[in-house]
Formats: sequence, structure tokens, C-alpha cells
Amino acid sequence: MFTAILIISGHISYAQNQRCGTHTPSQIVYDNTLYKLSSSITIPVIFHVLYKNNGTGNVPLSQLSKQIDSLNGGYLGSMFTFYLAGVSWTKNDSWYFLDGNEATITNALSTDPKHVLNIYIGNADPYLGWVVYFPWEANEDNKLHDVFVDYRSLPGGSFSGYDEGNTATHEVGHYLGLYHTFQGGLYTTRR
Repeated sequence: MFTAILIISGHISYAQNQRCGTHTPSQIVYDNTLYKLSSSITIPVIFHVLYKNNGTGNVPLSQLSKQIDSLNGGYLGSMFTFYLAGVSWTKNDSWYFLDGNEATITNALSTDPKHVLNIYIGNADPYLGWVVYFPWEANEDNKLHDVFVDYRSLPGGSFSGYDEGNTATHEVGHYLGLYHTFQGGLYTTRR
């Protein structure tokens, strides 16, 4: 009982602190065909690291590899696995700040969003991360069908308590069509 309360209060605290910048869905999708798939799905991931001219936000390949490990650990037992398909590093003082620059950044850097998960790493203040669209809100080939994550929340990052790679795992859940537990209601049954 105590553990359940901590988990629920953790979700509420997460929401109240607005760590996730993903919007509330405009609709509830009850018949999501994604969850009816029976075979495994391997998802190629390309990271786009956006850092300042002075080097702030530059993330090494080793840290991105650990993020892939965190994704695979977070989705262990599900039908999803992830692999590192590529990395781009872009030095740009403006693009380093992800919020408000999504369209400009993705138009320039996105790689085949219909077949590749593009994850943009930069400064996501005031959030830790977000997705612009849930899967049913835009075509799969839309360049904004991607994930945005703060570099400080990657494994070994400087956001204490949020430095294990779970932010990207969380936001990839939205990319795959998952809501927060508090969106659309939380239903339980007793036996």
C-alpha cells in the first residue's frame, strides 16, 4: 500500500513540477492498433545533439550509448527494442534552446521520421523533454514526429534525480502513443 502511494504521488509531483512538456492529448484513443501488434519492433534511433558555441550541452557518444541502454532497459519485456543508428552534433547557440525552435531544427536535421526515431538533445528548459505530436496527430513522415530531451537528463547528466536516462524513456512512451497515467483518467478494478 505504501509503495503504491509513493508511485502515485510521484506521478502527481512529476505533473505539478511540469517536468514533461508534452501537451495533453486532444482526444483519447481507446482502439490504438499499436497495442494489437504481436511481433517485436526494432526502432533505429538517431540523436541530434545541439550545443552552444562554447561547448555547453555537447554530449559524447558514450553517454548516448548509455541512453540507448536505458531505453532498452525501460522497454524490457515490451515489443520494442532500440539501436543507435546515428548521431549528428550541431554547434548553434540558438538551436541549443529547443523550446520554440522545434520546426526550424527538425526541418534542417530530421532523418526519415517515418522509419527512424529522431531524438533532439539540447536545453529543454523549462521542461526535461516533450513530443510535439502523439502518433495519431500527424503523419508518420512529419518532421515534428520526434522527441526532445534535455541533455542534463541523459545518463550521467547534471540533473540530480533525473540523470539516469528515464526522461528519454518517458518521452519515447509519448512518441509511441502512451499517455501519462493522469491523462484520460486512471482506472482500477478490485476483485
